[in-house]
Amino acid sequence: RAYGFWYDLDDNSFGPSFSRSICPNKEKMGRFEDNVAHSNNEFGFRIWESYTPYENNCDLGEPTVANFYRLTSYANGIHGLELTKVGHIRLIGFKIADNRDNGIEIQECHGNHTGPRVQDTLIASYTSVSSSAPGTGGIKMPNQRWLSVSNVTFANFDTPSQACIRACSHCRFREGGFMYDFEKLNFLGKSTNHRVAFQWEHEVLFRDLDGSLSGNPGGWVLPSNALLPPEHCRQVPEFNLTTTRGSSCTSNVSFARLSWNKAEPLIPLQDK
Repeated sequence: RAYGFWYDLDDNSFGPSFSRSICPNKEKMGRFEDNVAHSNNEFGFRIWESYTPYENNCDLGEPTVANFYRLTSYANGIHGLELTKVGHIRLIGFKIADNRDNGIEIQECHGNHTGPRVQDTLIASYTSVSSSAPGTGGIKMPNQRWLSVSNVTFANFDTPSQACIRACSHCRFREGGFMYDFEKLNFLGKSTNHRVAFQWEHEVLFRDLDGSLSGNPGGWVLPSNALLPPEHCRQVPEFNLTTTRGSSCTSNVSFARLSWNKAEPLIPLQDK
């Protein structure tokens, strides 16, 4: 069994019921509450390939929120939960544990800072009731902006290969720079020493709304780089889980994302 719950939503209905006025992947959410998924070969819960609900279905209108409540997902072969491309999806009251890779991995989010969210959730790398190997990550953030994380507790992330928060899902090398909001985080036991792992400079930017991630309310957590002002930024051991070190900056620092394609010259003037 590959999946526990799999939302495979097409652009339009198909077969004898085909209609361009019926768009399953834009339909408003019904109910998803109090379900359990465990011991699947791949994912306990998956949305593939996209789900971006709107008020008027195919005619779009305003985005609507789709709330998924109280899923328990454990002992799955890859992730407890994977979302491929989603809009205003909210994961509320989940319990996730003992999954081989990440508890939650979200590849792509669309909306705004009041839309996609993980909240009121517990993520444990391992528990005493399972023989599964400890998972490597709690939440792996998307390769787009707009996801917020609120009132999430991380437990048993306590070995060198583990991190509560990672980025950037399915990114190409050196891709990223997206910003996400965090608040009301809890790190139990040694998980506090395994909060964040980075892959490369400028990969991601975490805004710490209340100081529960970094101790700097309104501040920032990001990979260290030579551009950071030392009077407002410092390296933090809890963010130094890879060769790409992590830093915390106060709210005095502002950031902007800049990207370009097909830059010339092909060889940067590194020594100029």
